[in-house]
Amino acid sequence: MNKMLLAAICAILSFAGLGGEALQAQQLNGSIYLDGKLDEPAWKEAPAYTRFFKAGTQTPARSRTEVRILFDLNALYVGIRCSEPAIHELVVRDTPRDGGLYQQDCLEIMLDPGVSKERYYHFMVNAAGQQYDAFREQGGGIQNPFWNGVWTAKTFIGKDFWSCEIRIPFFNFCSRDASSGDWEINVCRGQRTNPREDSSFSGEYHKMDKFLTVKGIQTDMTPYRLDVENPSGKIRLGGGERIFVENSAAVGNFSGKERTLLADCWLTAPDGQVYTSPQTRFTLKNGESKTVVLPKTEIRKQGKYLNSLRITDLSGKPLAYRDVIQNILFSPISIRLTVPWYRHSIFEENGGCILSAQFALTPGEPEAIRAKMDELMAKRLDKQPLDKPSAGSTFKRPVGAFAAALIDQCGLRGYRHGGAAVSEKHCGFVVNLGGATCADVLALCEEVRTIVKEKTGYDLEKEIRVVR
Repeated sequence: MNKMLLAAICAILSFAGLGGEALQAQQLNGSIYLDGKLDEPAWKEAPAYTRFFKAGTQTPARSRTEVRILFDLNALYVGIRCSEPAIHELVVRDTPRDGGLYQQDCLEIMLDPGVSKERYYHFMVNAAGQQYDAFREQGGGIQNPFWNGVWTAKTFIGKDFWSCEIRIPFFNFCSRDASSGDWEINVCRGQRTNPREDSSFSGEYHKMDKFLTVKGIQTDMTPYRLDVENPSGKIRLGGGERIFVENSAAVGNFSGKERTLLADCWLTAPDGQVYTSPQTRFTLKNGESKTVVLPKTEIRKQGKYLNSLRITDLSGKPLAYRDVIQNILFSPISIRLTVPWYRHSIFEENGGCILSAQFALTPGEPEAIRAKMDELMAKRLDKQPLDKPSAGSTFKRPVGAFAAALIDQCGLRGYRHGGAAVSEKHCGFVVNLGGATCADVLALCEEVRTIVKEKTGYDLEKEIRVVR
């Protein structure tokens, strides 16, 4: 009996025997390349579930939606194809992570692993592949929108349909009672083409008693039976301006045997800079819980960080992931600078004001010092427009390029606004040609920024600070 016929028979039997109230997950044979197209043989062999009802009714949805579920040793895969005759009317907007995707053409997946009837994971993706996720407890009544899973969603827009492939690693469902077998699920579709329609498996959205059963997720979930708290970071001061964060988290082992695990943390700054800690190895007996303390991580700026914790086995397989937004703030009483920091100070970050300073300098030979000063001044005179008033270097250096080169590349050497101009000598400086006002300088900076972004894609940021 060929695989296609067998899959069709399984689908018919599952729907007939369970009143159409169950989906059959199928173990992945082969691999899936996530591009949203659902063109791999594994998708074609998996049973399709198509019973969607208009929200709040038992009226069939106007457009066909097909849902297929696969799994392997590490992840759950959900493939969805949405028929859409008015494909050019799709409502899709550029939306940040966890933004309002429900107002667009989108899909929602609500998963209750192990049929807890108490908590579920909420995943949402729009037709452009942008993501939202949250964790809900107490039957869905308590929402944690700050929970971020690690999952992948890719979409494809065809002639009269759009489709989506989603991969959700099992470590997202890490808990002391993680289990295989039957799960429960709800899949919902937001259709924003005219006429607008919301639909789902049952006609309901967040009612857990209306979720459908997913049968057949037969994989070993015991490695994921861990109880892991969100990481907690404490500030530790080092010498000079060195600031460290020491992360810790409580971890419990409920896998049924002693486990040796690895933990690491990383902190993502508001500007995208990532600071990492080395891995920590620890061992837990079955049923044992303890607080794991990771090595200190040095950071350079204060602000709102994404604090992320990962637990893996000794092979590096992820078993748990937790993250939390943490405000890292520090207000030093005194600082001793042992190493010069270029263009940065913690006083700048927190709006502090330096009232006094003491300098400890190393004596040198007067002639050598004078020669070095003359050398540096000659270089400045040669490269910088010191003959005209300016505030110094006007724009910060963007990653992967130089501000002056980008401005010159856009033909802006000598570009003027009122009495302010891009220096002919060094395009990184805005100079006063005579009578320039603050408004002239700021307007010129904005015009330069706009032109450079349009022509090169780089968004220049002012290095000068405007105090109003």
